[in-house]
Amino acid sequence: LIKEALIWKQLRHPNTVPFLGVIADDAHPFCYIVSPWMSNGHLTQYLAECPNADRLALINDIARGVDYLHSNNVVHGDLKGTNILIDDTGHACLSDFGISRMRIELSYATCSASVAGLTWTYAAPERVEPEAYGLEREHLLKESDIYSLSLVIWELFAGRKPFWGSCGSVIRQIMQGERPLRTKETARNGLSDEIWEIMTQSWQPDYKSRPPIGKILRRFQTILARSDSATKVPSDLYRLALLPIPCFRVFADLL
Repeated sequence: LIKEALIWKQLRHPNTVPFLGVIADDAHPFCYIVSPWMSNGHLTQYLAECPNADRLALINDIARGVDYLHSNNVVHGDLKGTNILIDDTGHACLSDFGISRMRIELSYATCSASVAGLTWTYAAPERVEPEAYGLEREHLLKESDIYSLSLVIWELFAGRKPFWGSCGSVIRQIMQGERPLRTKETARNGLSDEIWEIMTQSWQPDYKSRPPIGKILRRFQTILARSDSATKVPSDLYRLALLPIPCFRVFADLL
């Protein structure tokens, strides 16, 4: 854990959760990694409380975080909504990127604790059944993060997890090539044809066919630059609008 904490300490980026230190308690056989408290919670909670949040900006934050990890040859390995925290300014920050399984190698990241931390709902096919792809179970690929990212993006627009059911049912859906669908909810939340194209490319069954994070980031930066974010209600203002205010105060302010 200490070695992995030292690796985390070296990774500093606006879209990754900062490392503050490690606490060791002699009374317990555990060490605890300390990071800042994120009052807005994780991505899933944040979207439930702030449905008008700027989804394109959040996707850009997440992609920037993944791009930073991959540029440092680190594979997240368990990218999902609950591992993405929202800071006080509303920016997304990746957390748990490789805890108990992170080791930097020259060509790929190697799992140091079998498949610890793997969440089937967001797992790429090659992580579910690596032998079917000629891979060893302990190997983590950057392309697997790309697959998980596409499901996180779907969750951003759908407001729910991409797969439901028992563990066996989810695994069967993944290996049979089933993927989430576009719905009225995703359309209402701004899932465009261009974004859908990026997602479908990113969750290809063959990991070699998925685009690298740098290409994905550039496309989303272009989409974000074109979007009229100024017309969207900032999430903080939306939150303020939900506060109960006595009617007489509102009329007094108007007068």
